[in-house]
Amino acid sequence: MRTLNLLIATLEKVIQCNKELYMKQYYKDSYFYQEQNTTIHSCGTAACVLGYAALEVPMHPRAIWIQLNKEIGNDLADSIADPTASKRMAAATCFFNRPDWLYECEHLTSEEPTAQDALDYVLKVKSHLSNA
Repeated sequence: MRTLNLLIATLEKVIQCNKELYMKQYYKDSYFYQEQNTTIHSCGTAACVLGYAALEVPMHPRAIWIQLNKEIGNDLADSIADPTASKRMAAATCFFNRPDWLYECEHLTSEEPTAQDALDYVLKVKSHLSNA
């Protein structure tokens, strides 16, 4: 669960730095980041979960998703990183078989969840995997 732990640590930093989450793209201002390698601490734009993680490690966000997919499977990886809430929810329901708590997760129901919403969901995923 190395990549899942990377996402957790990254989201904790995002929250600590009061950064916004932007699930629609890797970076809200993607042109700026095509030319620059930086970290969360100097990141001036919102990013998705994978985009922020990519600022912490020298990997493209898509490569991080591929690693996450290998570690936890396609459905869980999509439930964390897909840009649309409906697809995040659909992926989560495929894996978790529609428990009621999914509908209370803002990361799955909101088009623009907060970093705290994302962290709360990722921690639930990790807890489930640890107990499985």
